[in-house]
Formats: sequence, structure tokens, C-alpha cells
Amino acid sequence: MKIDMLIYGDESADYSKRATIVRNAFTSISNTEVKYPNVYSRLSLGLKEIESAVKNSDMIVIFADDNIFLRAKEAICRSFSFQMTHSDAVLNNIKASSLTTLSRDDIEKHTAFPKNSTVFPLYDGLYSGFAIHSAKQCIMLLPFSDERLFPTMKKYVFPYIQRVYSIHPGNFYNHVIAYSASVLSNALKKTKSTISIANTPFCRYIAHSGKKVDDWNSYVNYAPYDKKHADRNTSELSANQARDNYNYDYGISVIESPKKSEGVFSYLITITNGKKATLRNISSLPDESRDDFIDYVVSELFLMTAEYITDPRNKIRKSSGKKKPKNQKMITGPMIILFILLFIIAFIATYIITKQIDNPNYFSTLIKYITGNMQKASVLPELLR
Repeated sequence: MKIDMLIYGDESADYSKRATIVRNAFTSISNTEVKYPNVYSRLSLGLKEIESAVKNSDMIVIFADDNIFLRAKEAICRSFSFQMTHSDAVLNNIKASSLTTLSRDDIEKHTAFPKNSTVFPLYDGLYSGFAIHSAKQCIMLLPFSDERLFPTMKKYVFPYIQRVYSIHPGNFYNHVIAYSASVLSNALKKTKSTISIANTPFCRYIAHSGKKVDDWNSYVNYAPYDKKHADRNTSELSANQARDNYNYDYGISVIESPKKSEGVFSYLITITNGKKATLRNISSLPDESRDDFIDYVVSELFLMTAEYITDPRNKIRKSSGKKKPKNQKMITGPMIILFILLFIIAFIATYIITKQIDNPNYFSTLIKYITGNMQKASVLPELLR
């Protein structure tokens, strides 16, 4: 199956993460290499590529960022001359959502879809995607923002492909974690960083997905976490303890945050180098399963860690071999000069003792010489005879 993809969004934005994940996911479905999607900020340029793809593609997947989604949907449906209808499921989700207040015109745009299309309604109804078969092709329009793309792919797109094409694409989040793990693998190899992770209840999910990271056990350690006093262990504190107790470069902690509402889960991620910490709280969508959300948190943790340890501002200064104990003194230039002078004096003294020990005036003359009695220094040759 030949699949073509393109993105409507900001041409200056970095879409590499999402673009690579969906490309890998659709490549696994098609069993052929799917081209990396082009990004268009102008609808007319994107429509030209769509017209070209119509001639030789089995599936055309169009992603659109929130700021251009409604205009892209209208332009695509008009170019294919689709008859439009309204989705009751999307309308009901918009009405049930307390996240936004929309105008009548906006509601019309969000609920409008091609007739006979399969709609992918999200929890709040906004920017919902669809799939439709036109002639011998499948055309999909999907939201491209992080919080909408991944749930749409997992909940709707993969099951749709399995049902329509009898292809078993597996779990979409396997592609998400595989991508994140590869990014972290490269970061660890590049920086040779060591990481200590607080063994919180969430740690078992990290350890399971960590198997996808190359040489994971060479870089990572798990530090004890006091479950009895979890209420007193903030995420930053436990991350610092994990790092300091094992003298690793970085410390990580992931703890569950108090629930904001029923059915919504939250986790607080902390990464620290002992001096500067970065924290991020991630919450699930209202209709997102806990398993999917955990996979997402792990993938975001891997990406956050890779970004943190490769940032020069967070770099840990490394010495060759083991780290120096804090009380170890540096050997300075003046000390080296002093050692050389003492060695020279000791050498001269040893020579004199060896050759002239029977000279009764030896010791008094040597003392005068060493202490700088320059008036008597002329007697030194006398000792060396």
C-alpha cells in the first residue's frame, strides 16, 4: 500500500518528533518506505501535492495544526467536492466540554464533515479528524498537535486501518516510545552521562521501556525511594537524593500528582544535575486510558532527559577516571618549584655527606651555606675537595 503524507502548519516550526513517529507508524503499516512529509503554511501549495498524490497513492494522510485545521478541512473538502454533513458525536462532545465557549459559526465548522466519512471525535470535539474513501483511495485529515495526534492515532486510526484493510498495526505507542528511546540512546552515547532514577512506583514503567534504549543498564541506576514518607519527598528532593547518593551525573524522579478531576491522571517529572532542575507536570486527557497515558509520560521523560543532558548549560564537568573527593588538593606551580629546590638541596647534601663526612668542619660550613651566609659561601669548594 502506497501512503503519502503532508503537514499543514508553520514551516519554521520543528515537527521532527511527531513527523518521524507517524512516518514510522505508517511505514510499518504499508510495508514500504513512507516519504517524510513536507510542511506547508499555504493551503494552495499543499493542495498541489495532494492532487499529485491522488494519481498514484492508495492513502493520503493530511495532518493539520490547530491554527490552520479548520481552513485546511474546508479547502480539502471543497477540492474533492465532498458533500458535507454534521456529526452529532462531535457536537455532543463540544456541548459536554467545559473547556471552551465557541461561536455558532465555529461550532458549524468543527462539526462539519464529508458525508459517509468515518469521524474521529476527540473528548472536546475540537479539531476532530476523519477518513473517507474516494474512488480507490483513502483520504485522512488528522489533527497534528501533540495532545490530539497521539490519542487520535491510537484510538481511531490504527483500529480503522485494521478494520478496513485487515492489517494489524499493533500498538501505536510502541512507535512513540521507540522514537523517544532512540533519541535518548544517541544522547547517552554522545555525552557518556550516568543517570540515577528514584525508585518511585512509576519507576517500573521506566525500567520496562528502558530496555529499548541501547546499553540502558550501563548508564542508569535505580536509587531507593522512601515510600513511607512519600508525602514529604518532593519530586525535586528525591531526584537530588537519587543523584547524590550514587554520585551520578543526573537524578530523575517521576511521582504521581494529586488528581485534578475524576479520571484524569497527572505525573510530575523532575530532572536535575544537582544545581539546576527542570520540572514538568503532565496530565491525561479526560477520555485517555491510563496505559496509554503512562506510555506517553515515559516517552516524554526520555525526550526531556535527552534534551536536558545535551544542553551545554546543564553539562556536568567530568574528570578522567573517578571523580575527585571534595577534600583533594590541587598541586600548584609554586609547590612544584619548591619540591624541585628541596630535591636539589637534598642531592647536594647527600653527596657531601657521602664524600666528606670525615671533615670536622663539614656540618657548620653546610649550615652556613644553606641558610644563606653568602660571606662564607666561598668555603663550599673547600668541602668538595
